[in-house]
Amino acid sequence: MEDKQIQAIENCRLKIPCPAITPDKAKKIDSFFNCEKILYAAKGPSLEKYKLFDQYEHIATVNEACCKIDKGIEYAFFFDKNAILNSKESWNKIKNFVSPSYVFEDEIDADPVSISNIENFPLYRSIYFEEDQMDFDKSAIQRKITNKQLLTVDTAIMGLHYLVLAGYKEIFLLGHDGGIGYAEGIPCLKKNRNMQQFRDRIEFCSKLLRQAHGVRIIFYEQ
Repeated sequence: MEDKQIQAIENCRLKIPCPAITPDKAKKIDSFFNCEKILYAAKGPSLEKYKLFDQYEHIATVNEACCKIDKGIEYAFFFDKNAILNSKESWNKIKNFVSPSYVFEDEIDADPVSISNIENFPLYRSIYFEEDQMDFDKSAIQRKITNKQLLTVDTAIMGLHYLVLAGYKEIFLLGHDGGIGYAEGIPCLKKNRNMQQFRDRIEFCSKLLRQAHGVRIIFYEQ
C-alpha cells in the first residue's frame, strides 16, 4: 500500500474489524472519506422499498438481499455457502464480500467449506475472519462490543457490527422486518420462516452499539 493511502486511513481514523482485514486488503476505501451513511438491506418485505432511499450512496446487504439491488454494493455479508451461491448473479455488483473463512453447508452434519473452494468465487474481493459463529449470549455480546471484537451471532448482526467498526455514523436498516416471509423473488429455502427472533436480537445489539459508539442505527418502520 502506498504511503499516501496509509496516511489517508490514519487521517480519517477508519476503524476496521480485526482480524477481519489487514492493511494490505484495505484496497477500496476512498469512498469512506466522504461518506458516513449507509443503507443496510436484509431480505424482509420492506426491501422492496430500497429505491426510496437514494440519499444513501453506500449500500450493504445480508445474504441474498443483494439480488434485489441494481447498483453497486459496498459490502455483502454471508455465513452460508448456499446464500453465496444463490447470489451468484450479483457477484459482479459486490465490491467486498465479508464472511468467515469457512462457511456453512446446507447439510446439518456437513463440515464447513473454505470460501477458497467455492467455484469461481472472487476471493480477491473477500474480507474474511477466522471466528466461529457465537451463541446469542447477552454477557458475551457486551464483552465483545466493549473489546471491539466482531460479533458473529448471525449474518445480520455480524454485518451491522462490521459497519459500525468500519466507521459509518448512520446506518439505516431496511428489510430487517421480523415477522413472516421475505421480499418477492428472493432465492431462499424457507419462504415462510418467522424472522421475529432475528429482529429482536438485532434490536438488542443495536442498542448496545448505539451506547458504545454513538452511532445512529435507524430501523425502517411501516
